[in-house]
Amino acid sequence: MDTNITTIDMLPNDVLLEIFSYLCPKELSSSVVRVCRKWHDIGHHPSLWKEINFGVYSKDKLSQYVSVVQLHPSIRSIVCDQADEQFLDNVVTICPNLRKLVVSFIVDMPSYTMERLVAACPNIEFLDFSDTEQWSWNFQYHPIIYLQQLKTLKLINCNEVPSSFISKLTSMCRHLECLHLNCKSVPQEVIHDLLLILKPKLKDLFIKCEKLDTTMKNIIHDCQKLEKLGIKVMMGPINMQLSHLCTHQVQLKELNLSSCSERLLPPEVTGRVFQGTTFPNVVHLFYKEVSGNDLLAEDIIVEFPHLEKLSLFVCTRMTNAGLTNIIEKCIHLQELNVNSCRHITSDCFQLQLEPGRHDIHVEFVISAFNVQCELGHLTSRSQCIFCSSSWRDSPNFDGRELKS
Repeated sequence: MDTNITTIDMLPNDVLLEIFSYLCPKELSSSVVRVCRKWHDIGHHPSLWKEINFGVYSKDKLSQYVSVVQLHPSIRSIVCDQADEQFLDNVVTICPNLRKLVVSFIVDMPSYTMERLVAACPNIEFLDFSDTEQWSWNFQYHPIIYLQQLKTLKLINCNEVPSSFISKLTSMCRHLECLHLNCKSVPQEVIHDLLLILKPKLKDLFIKCEKLDTTMKNIIHDCQKLEKLGIKVMMGPINMQLSHLCTHQVQLKELNLSSCSERLLPPEVTGRVFQGTTFPNVVHLFYKEVSGNDLLAEDIIVEFPHLEKLSLFVCTRMTNAGLTNIIEKCIHLQELNVNSCRHITSDCFQLQLEPGRHDIHVEFVISAFNVQCELGHLTSRSQCIFCSSSWRDSPNFDGRELKS
């Protein structure tokens, strides 16, 4: 027998720990810790259990969730979907070192549960309830203001965020660097006051509001540390006087624009939102339900010289010609998402690109048929794989190669 053979159980603990660090908590708990006593102990090392994603919450597994967090008090990040008050009461509140909480709820959350959360986890820095639309009780939000270390707060889809909460947020949470907020039922003056206080530190701002008035545009214009900016306007067009808004945003890398009423504008309104303003550092543009025909495509090409990712959702006036122009001339483009743009078809992807271009991942979704497919990507040899069958016939697409 060869005594020089090295087996995995002979590896030092620190090497095994490094190997296990590439596994998620689910893999650790279902496999690693059950192998042997040594792996059990290493698999429960605190450094491996700083972040945990519970996935979709199940009441039947509540006792398992509790056991996991009791074994690992060092957990600093929890993610859970469709949770309820029992999850917060029994799981989250026994994680004293928690810094990040991302949870969506399916029911209204009693205020005493939020109070318990804040009392048990006072050092939370990242709080994301973005996927929650059910809340309606105004006083649910107020305990959040006592999280003195809070830097990220995301409530973009939460309904009925009260003015009183936003006013107190202004005075209590001055460390906020990221704010996603649904302000559609909040007076404009209250939003102005909030942004005026936070603008020196804001790096990520996403607001949903009734309209984008001049005062708010001027305030956002002065948020010179912004790296991500999202604006969703519920009433009125977003394309009026928007270009000057980002003139000084030299740090801006991601821009997200959406307007629920923009598509109702008359055809003569071209929607040239970006004309006359250059965004040299923006690499991701997300554009939804905003008016814009093929002239908009020309502006995107000129004003976003380093664009890497473009998402177009419900841009009902752009045609194949406009999108083809973008694909050909945005030479840094690596990812393209087209969703529910009724004048754009897969025909616009039948083109040849210059050699040396980046790989491009294309995703095309037709909402009317609920079909999503991979239309293609450019390989390093500048070959393009696109679907050859009609999306009207089948969601199962056959690939073929087109040489540039």
